[in-house]
Amino acid sequence: MNKTGKYLTIEKMLLIILLIICSIFSIKKIFIEPKNILEVSTTSFIYPITFLLIILIRNKTSFKEAHKIVIITSILFLVFNLLLSIMASIPSNYETLELDVALKQTLTPNYISIFNFSIYYPNILNVISLILLFYISHTIIMILYEAMTPYTNTFIAFSLSLFIPYTLDTICYTVINDISKSVEFNKLIIDLTSNFVIIIISTLLLSIIYTIIKKVGSKTESEA
Repeated sequence: MNKTGKYLTIEKMLLIILLIICSIFSIKKIFIEPKNILEVSTTSFIYPITFLLIILIRNKTSFKEAHKIVIITSILFLVFNLLLSIMASIPSNYETLELDVALKQTLTPNYISIFNFSIYYPNILNVISLILLFYISHTIIMILYEAMTPYTNTFIAFSLSLFIPYTLDTICYTVINDISKSVEFNKLIIDLTSNFVIIIISTLLLSIIYTIIKKVGSKTESEA
């Protein structure tokens, strides 16, 4: 396997790993300003990296291959949640009971009882919405990037391609998540505002990082 192939494999692995991390730690919140009004999930700083990864994968392969990887990642994430449900539903022994209860409360808080057997599962709405939004937004960023690249520079092409699907993804997921929790309208607006701040910061930082990666890659190719 050559150097490009190794990087590609790492990027593919990181894509599903980051998606799983975002799912697991999405419930953990932090404040992003001194007055402790605007709060976001800790995964808000991690999820946008998946957009960078899919563009890097696209650059090393093709649109068709990158799109296939998005589909495979979505399927693997679904499989991961199914495995979580199966593992959580298996009764534990007394020694690991406390750990089992903690994992169930965090990863699979819902359950149904069939006769004397309980089946535990994660928040189905969150899982489905995350999968669908991941697929749609990461497909959109590739389409926009392909369309913009011939007509503008790397920084603008990537930043605009990222900002649009990332914003749509975040708005939809925040609304779905808050409505499912029956939060008040004011809280929804605060959550959207908080996430929009993260969108702007993430878009700027990732665009700079991507531009640097592209320049370093171009320099390496010219020297080779």
